[in-house]
Amino acid sequence: MIESRWCAHCGVENLPHRNYCRQCGSSLELRCPGCGFSNRLGDRYCGGCGEPLLDDEGRPLGHWSPEDGLRTVTTPADAVTPSQVLAAENRLASIVKADLSGFTAMSELLGDPEEVTVIMNQVFDPLVACVRRYDGYIDNYAGDMIISFFGTPACQEDSAERAVRAALEMRDEVDRLNSRNISHGVELGISTGIATGFGLWSQVGFGANSKKTISGELGDYAALLEKYAERGTVGICPDTFERVMHVIPAEEQEARVHRPGETAELPLYFAGDPQPRLPWLQSQEQRGPLVGRQEILERLRVVWRRAEGGHGALVVLTGEPGVGKTRLLAELAAEVRKAGGAVFAASGRPLSNSLGDDVRRELRHAMLEAAEIDSNDTEARASWLASLGLPPRSPEVTDWITASAKQRPCLVVLDGADWLAEAPALLSELAGSRALVAVAARDAVDLGGYTPALTLEVPLLSPAAAAELVRGHLPSAEDGLVDALWRWSEGNPLYVRELCAQVRGGALTDPTVRTLPWRLLELSDCAVDRLPEAERGLLLVAAFVAGEDLRVDQATLGALLGGVDLATALPRLQAARLLRGEGETWEFVHRAMALACRSRLVDSVRATLRDGLRVAGERLPV
Repeated sequence: MIESRWCAHCGVENLPHRNYCRQCGSSLELRCPGCGFSNRLGDRYCGGCGEPLLDDEGRPLGHWSPEDGLRTVTTPADAVTPSQVLAAENRLASIVKADLSGFTAMSELLGDPEEVTVIMNQVFDPLVACVRRYDGYIDNYAGDMIISFFGTPACQEDSAERAVRAALEMRDEVDRLNSRNISHGVELGISTGIATGFGLWSQVGFGANSKKTISGELGDYAALLEKYAERGTVGICPDTFERVMHVIPAEEQEARVHRPGETAELPLYFAGDPQPRLPWLQSQEQRGPLVGRQEILERLRVVWRRAEGGHGALVVLTGEPGVGKTRLLAELAAEVRKAGGAVFAASGRPLSNSLGDDVRRELRHAMLEAAEIDSNDTEARASWLASLGLPPRSPEVTDWITASAKQRPCLVVLDGADWLAEAPALLSELAGSRALVAVAARDAVDLGGYTPALTLEVPLLSPAAAAELVRGHLPSAEDGLVDALWRWSEGNPLYVRELCAQVRGGALTDPTVRTLPWRLLELSDCAVDRLPEAERGLLLVAAFVAGEDLRVDQATLGALLGGVDLATALPRLQAARLLRGEGETWEFVHRAMALACRSRLVDSVRATLRDGLRVAGERLPV
C-alpha cells in the first residue's frame, strides 16, 4: 500500500517520495506536534518523546486532514518555542576520551569483582576531579574509559586548552596512583585522545533513560586519536593543536589519521607539559598598537596621579569582551612601572580560576616577583616582609599592598569580573594610601557600597581608529582589504586582531565569507550560553531571520517564536550588548554573533523556521 503524504500547511496530497509539498513548497518532514522533534519520513512514532505521529489513515496527528478542507493552518512549524529551537544544536566542543589500562590484569590477579570495583572507583575519583577542575562535563564511563566534554553544554573560553590540561593532569594523577601501589603491583596506564570541532548536542534515548550528549563523527575521531596515542601520552588533532600551541607544546608524530567522514590524512600530535604562565604585564606586551583610546587613557592617568598623592581609589572599566579594557590597563601599568611605581596584577582570564590561582595568591606572587624574590625562598620572603614591617608569615595580601604603598605608589590590577568581589576588601585597607585599584569587568556590579573614583564604559572603536588598527597589524594591506576588515570587525579590537591573524596565516583570503575564526566563535558562544533559555532561543531565531544588514523585524520574530515576551527579552539582549534597536526594528551589534548563532541551528529547526517565514509571507534569508 502506497501512503500519501499530506502537507500540514496547505492540505494538498503528495506522493510518498516527495520531501517538499508540490503545491506550496513547504517541508513534508514529520515533526512531532507535541515536542517538535524532527522525524524521518515514514516514522509512525516520535523519536523525541515516543508518542504516535500518524493516525490510522497514515495522516500526521495534530495537522491537516481532508475533512478540514484546503486552508493555511497554525502548526508548531509556525511558532516554535525556545526549547524546540534549543533541543538540538551544532556545538563547538573538545571531546576527551581517556582509556585506562591495567584493570584486566588486576582483575585476574585479585579475582574479586567487588575489590576491583572499589579500586576502580578510587582511581576514577581523582581523574574526574581533574576534569571538573577545568569545568569539564563528564559524559560517560565506558568500561575503563572516561568520556568528557569541554565547551559543551556551557561554553568556556579556552575550552581546548582546558581539555588538554585536564588530560595531562589525569596522566600525572595515574603516575601518583602507581606510586601508592593502589593496584596491588599492577601498573596502571592511561592513553588519551582529544578531538575539537563541531558535534550535535541533542537528546539521546527515551524517557528516564534519555540524556543529552554529543553525537556525530567528533566522538569517533577522539576515539581514533586515543587508539593512536601511546601509553602515558595525550594525542590531539590539528584543530586542538592550533588552539593550544602557544601555551602547550606538542610534537607532531609520523602517523597520519583519517578523520571519520574524510579522505585526507591529518597530522597527529602528542601534547607536552604546559609552559609556565607569563606574568600579567608580560603577557600583554604583544597585543599590538593602542589606537583610539587616548582620551580614556588620559583620564586613567589623572586618577593615578591622585593616587600617587595619597588619594587611593578604585577605577572600573566596563565593556564587551575584546573591546580593549585589559589593553588600556596594560598601557597604564607599563607607564606606572616605567615611572618607578609598583604594579601588582591578578588575571581574571577564565582559565585562571580552574588553575587554582586565587586572587590573593596571584597578587602575592606578583609582589614577590616585583621585589625579585623567589616565591619558594622562605628566608628571602621573610626578610622582605620584615622590611615592610610585617611578620614573616603575614597571610593578608592587603597588608602586603598597604605596606608596600608606604614605600612607593602601587597600581593593583584586577583583570576580570571574577575579581570584583575582592575589590571592597582591598579598598577598605587601601583608602588614603598611595594605591590605585583598577578593575576590568564586562558589566558594572555592586561593590558593597564603595563608589569608584571613575567608571568608564570602553566603547567600540570609531571607523577611522579601527582602520588605523588594521593597518597597525597589516602595514602592507591594500585599501580594499583594510576597509573590509574594519567593517567586519565593527570596531572591536579583538575582532580586528583575530581577523588580521587569519589574513597573515593565509586562512582568510576573503573577509566577506561567512566563516568565523575559532576564537571569535568561542567568544560568541560564551555570550550566548550566559543567557536564559528564552533569550537564547530568541537570539538564534533572530540570527536566522536577519539579512546581510543584520536587521530583523520584531513582528517577524513574534510570528515565528512562541512563549517569549519580546517586549522584555529584546531590551535584555540590548543590555547584554548583543542586539540594538527599539520599536519594531532590531539589529545584531556584531556580525560575528549573528554567524555564531546561525551556525548552532540544526537543519530541522532551519526547515521549521523557513516554513514559518513562507507561511508568514516573509523573505527567506539569503
